[in-house]
Amino acid sequence: DQGSAKLAMGGEFKDWLESPVRKVLPMDHVVFEPGIEMGERYINLFRGLPFEYTHSVPKSELVADWMGLMTEFDGCINIMALIDHLCNGDKKALEWLLNWFAYPLQNVGAKMATAVLMHSDVHGSGKSLLFEEIIKPLYGEYGATVGQSAMESQYTGSRSGKLFMLFEEIFSNKQKYDHSGSLKQMITGKTQQSERKFVDSYEEANHMNCVFLSNNIQPFLVEEYDRRFLVLWPESTTPVDLMQGVLYEIANCCL
Repeated sequence: DQGSAKLAMGGEFKDWLESPVRKVLPMDHVVFEPGIEMGERYINLFRGLPFEYTHSVPKSELVADWMGLMTEFDGCINIMALIDHLCNGDKKALEWLLNWFAYPLQNVGAKMATAVLMHSDVHGSGKSLLFEEIIKPLYGEYGATVGQSAMESQYTGSRSGKLFMLFEEIFSNKQKYDHSGSLKQMITGKTQQSERKFVDSYEEANHMNCVFLSNNIQPFLVEEYDRRFLVLWPESTTPVDLMQGVLYEIANCCL
């Protein structure tokens, strides 16, 4: 509104208001469409990811096999070992998870039709370390973590304009059977409604890819043949030396 613009622009507000090149666009022309050139009649809220590929080997010359890539990116060996640890050494699950990580970063704005549910009664497995400290920072301002209070709120603005959402312990035992429909909508819906305080709700494109973490045996209802989820159950805590190696790589090599 004008009040907010005046506070932000100060003395320049009057110059902007009287400028002959000032444009007035309808609200539905303010969009969040990563990777798409919308033209001058639209304002695209996406400003790019915070990291760029800087490796000496061109992307086109990299091997496609993930095991071969490990020799090329030796600064992430411990991070790869952490992912393998969380997959309990299951190489099919590991490859699926790596592809799930890679595709939205290689094709910015891609909406995956699947989500990751990683839960376990083992504390200290390293799941929060992986997703909170390694994966989410790759998305910068377009990644966020949501807890139970945000999921219970009627306002959904925290999910607006996001590419990666990390959900941690989002439902109480009484609620975990009540939100099946809303979870399915978040994971596969092409659009989503954004509700904010004192602002009319509006619909926007849903580019959000979701990860759910929990220490509960059954954090929410997953139907027997539901293909929306990769469900992983880490079986052990992360060894201390592996944890230290991962923290070193985060601080000095990869991120």
